[in-house]
Amino acid sequence: MGTCSRCWRWRWRRALGQQVRLCVPPNFLDWVGGYGFEVAPMGVEMRLPRSGAPATPRETMPDLITDQFESVAAAADGCDAILGANAHQYAAPSIAELAGIPYVNALYAAVALPSPRPRATAGSRSGLDAW
Repeated sequence: MGTCSRCWRWRWRRALGQQVRLCVPPNFLDWVGGYGFEVAPMGVEMRLPRSGAPATPRETMPDLITDQFESVAAAADGCDAILGANAHQYAAPSIAELAGIPYVNALYAAVALPSPRPRATAGSRSGLDAW
C-alpha cells in the first residue's frame, strides 16, 4: 500500500463519504488498518517461503474457498458494491449476485484473464505471433 495509487483513491472515496472495507491476510490487518481503513481478515498469513522448506501439505491448509465465502459475505454486509482484486476471487461474484449488488474484478496483469488461447511462454513474443 504505502504510496501506491490505490491507497489515495480509497482515501479519496472516503473523503466523498464512501466507506471502504478491505479483506486482507491476517498479518496485514495492522498495516492496512494503520491507514485508517476498516479491515477484516481473510485467508492465511502471507510470507516469503523459506529456502528449502517443504511444501505445506494440503491437509494442514484451511479451506480457503469456504473462508472467502464467510469473510467476504460478512464484510460485504450493507455494501453497495464489491471490488475483487485478483484472479482468485471465488466467492465475491456469488456474494454480490446474492446481495443484488455490482461486482467488479480488478486484475493486476492481463495474463490472469481467462482465455481460450494458450498463455505466452518465456521466449515468445507474448502471443503476438498470431497477428
